[in-house]
Amino acid sequence: MQQSAMIESYVQENNMVVFVWGTPTPPSDMAEIVESIKKLVGSNGQVKVENATMLVKSGHGNSSFDVVISGTDQSPFTHTNDLLAEMLRILKPTGQLAINESKGERSADKLKSVLTLAGFTKIMQVENKSDNVIEMTCQKPNFEVGKSSKLPLSFSKKSTNPDVAKVWTLSLDDMNDDDVDLIDSDALLDANDLKRPDLTGIKTDCGTSKGGKRKACKGCTCGLKEELETGVQAPVQQKSACGSCNLGDAFRCASCPYLGMPPFKPGEQVTLSSRQLNPDIQT
Repeated sequence: MQQSAMIESYVQENNMVVFVWGTPTPPSDMAEIVESIKKLVGSNGQVKVENATMLVKSGHGNSSFDVVISGTDQSPFTHTNDLLAEMLRILKPTGQLAINESKGERSADKLKSVLTLAGFTKIMQVENKSDNVIEMTCQKPNFEVGKSSKLPLSFSKKSTNPDVAKVWTLSLDDMNDDDVDLIDSDALLDANDLKRPDLTGIKTDCGTSKGGKRKACKGCTCGLKEELETGVQAPVQQKSACGSCNLGDAFRCASCPYLGMPPFKPGEQVTLSSRQLNPDIQT
């Protein structure tokens, strides 16, 4: 019988073997397979027979069997993920699994992927004379499922070169040491940084002309042009005594009515609230 020839290739003397059947198998065929396995394992070996639907409930211990044979070339069946996980659990490390499935359920490549995801290794397809059966063997890895081990990690303090370590060490005494070079912040400023901004380029000719007549400049934005055209007097513009109000708070004096307002272009009309028109400090 072909099934017996395949079993002889990996079942050895003294092995613990479980035979799993799924679809109804003729009693004569099952008895023949079990008898052939018993001859191979000898008197010190053992053979168990389990139904696929009951294997998970059988209560076999971890790493109980050397070989699991599931299905035959005459009675193949589909192996679920739970069933394969249980077979992996009851197999000993490096234990062998031989399964037979019908080709109509899934392809050989798909079956290999399922076995790989289940945790098996060394998956090989066995040539079978039957055109409707996929026969494969695989192996449990050489470790126990769920077993843990400590990694050889060492947290002991390693010796280092003291001169190298000192480079990265700075104590309070070092801060008072005359040998420590500190950067002078004033040295980061050059002569141009200390110069007062030139305001000549931002002056406007908007206002009174030489003849005493009010005249708006070209591109007037202060409201004088609209006032002359409509006859409606524009709001009184605040004049800057220092000439730096439009540059921002950094250039404004303490009583500047523009404090808190963003910089603006020279001649640009700026509307101030009644509170801003009254400085906090009266001079």
